[in-house]
Amino acid sequence: MNIKADDSKFTWGDSVIIRKNSPTKFHPGEFASVCGFYKVQSKETATELACKMGDWVYTVEFGDGSNIEVPECYLDKDFSVLRGEELSKYGSYFVNGTVLEVVLSMDIIKIKLKSSFVHQQISENPLFLKNGYFTGTLIATRIIKFVMENSDYPIKRQQIGNILSFEISDQALKLHIEWEKNKTTSLKIQASQFWWEQELTDE
Repeated sequence: MNIKADDSKFTWGDSVIIRKNSPTKFHPGEFASVCGFYKVQSKETATELACKMGDWVYTVEFGDGSNIEVPECYLDKDFSVLRGEELSKYGSYFVNGTVLEVVLSMDIIKIKLKSSFVHQQISENPLFLKNGYFTGTLIATRIIKFVMENSDYPIKRQQIGNILSFEISDQALKLHIEWEKNKTTSLKIQASQFWWEQELTDE
């Protein structure tokens, strides 16, 4: 069960990234998983962990099985890899965005996308933004069905187009692209798995 306290930012099992500007002892830039948390109750603990009284502190586990305690102020949710269904709630941000690259093959499809501008203040997940945009690569593997409409307009590996519509779930993608005025392509893809590899901010 994925339960958290009312005012904690993360809970058990959440994937997190340690902010790059955090103290060295907290392993800045590394990815981890939350396996426990508590509120700081003593000045000694606050001093030791470079945080404040009442702050949340999380026990995070790294890929090698080791773990450390990290204050909430040094953690962000890891949006570097989102599944299709998770990405769907951000789909509207990609409308009027940009297709930067398309790589098509029988086994894997990669589409590099950049969203329309999203103001940092209205985003609930600042880490998911890179200079005010969502920028990353959408990957589909184990292709079940692939339909490309208006395919007489050739898609090149590195080609810039505007996103007219974007719909995604765990196993289906519909993407409508305008390359030039009145030159569009619609991609309809069914695949066993979709995921998003986010270009993370440097902050």
